Amino acid sequence: MTTRGMVRRRMPGPRKPPTRAEPDLKGLRAMPSLGKASAELLVDVGITTPGKLKQVGAVEAWRRLRFAHGKRVTVTWIYALEIAIQGIPWRELSDARARRLAAAAKAIMAGIDPPAPKRRKG
Repeated sequence: MTTRGMVRRRMPGPRKPPTRAEPDLKGLRAMPSLGKASAELLVDVGITTPGKLKQVGAVEAWRRLRFAHGKRVTVTWIYALEIAIQGIPWRELSDARARRLAAAAKAIMAGIDPPAPKRRKG
């Protein structure tokens, strides 16, 4: 059998996984109440840009951080994330919103953190 008249096609090599966009640490750090450490931890949990943080929201971002980094991520972080998303100073976060965020954090902690061991009397 001849290959006359047939077009030979080159077989593609192994496919490369799609590349993700580079994290925007500078953009995250530029948001109110976020610094270098918080930006790096956000990237660690898949929140790589200010837009992604706004899309995910403060509660989900805090849940991811708490799950990944444990008690290092305190309730104060959920306020900082909300302030960053809204682009406001700390004093402008309403008491009502702060209470809702604290309640959300408490519910998340109840689901993630193990209960404290009971002390034995004796």
